[in-house]
Amino acid sequence: MCPALAPRNLANIMAEVDRLQCRMKELLRFLRSAERQSEFLDLNTLLRGTVQMMGGRMANAHLKVNEQLAAKLSPITGDQVLLEQVFMSLIGNAIEAIPESGGILTITSGTTLKEAGVTQVFAEIRDTGMGIPEDKILRIFDPFYTTKVQGTGLGLAIAKKFTESHGGAIPATA
Repeated sequence: MCPALAPRNLANIMAEVDRLQCRMKELLRFLRSAERQSEFLDLNTLLRGTVQMMGGRMANAHLKVNEQLAAKLSPITGDQVLLEQVFMSLIGNAIEAIPESGGILTITSGTTLKEAGVTQVFAEIRDTGMGIPEDKILRIFDPFYTTKVQGTGLGLAIAKKFTESHGGAIPATA
């Protein structure tokens, strides 16, 4: 190996080790039961905070946000960090689904009436990307299933697990 290339190769190796360490942490968190720190949360505040955290990536992707948040929602009980991870994963996937020319991310919150007259709070995230092919839709929540070159296949699996641990569901449509 050429001595001049050694520092660059070492930097690449260190960057890859850091990337793998992050993926391993994701995997370990997924394999452990989702330990929740429950507190009362405002869903709209949580959504706006997540959008703000992802603002740089969304701007780079030319992704415009259309917020359709309900004016008044009952507080939800949950773990803020886990729920932020869910929304970050969904928004991250939207960013990757949008063509380079840009697109629109619509974030909606509201309430729906469930069985026995119980009102449930919901959040919905939609993008104007090309959608998920029907032959892949059944697998997108499977751990390690990915269609991305750099993907680990853990993002949506973790998002689903965290959502279900809060009593919610993530339906996916093609």
